[in-house]
Amino acid sequence: MLGAAAIAVLMDSRLAHYLPGAAATGEAGADKIPDPHVAALFSNAMHDALWLPAVMYAVGLVAVMFYEAPKHAGFRGAH
Repeated sequence: MLGAAAIAVLMDSRLAHYLPGAAATGEAGADKIPDPHVAALFSNAMHDALWLPAVMYAVGLVAVMFYEAPKHAGFRGAH
């Protein structure tokens, strides 16, 4: 849930940055084809938003690297 909310907020902020006022003007719909400039700005906003999952994956990977091996008797590496 938090991941979906975070990506939604980031996408919204990136769209507001690249396309200010786009939500307030114009009509949306599947049959409307935006001009290439608007499509490029939308693409840039989505590109920026997709950095969040990649960064969170990298942070998780680094955190896992600091896990300590178990030292209980049932673990093969225990002495």
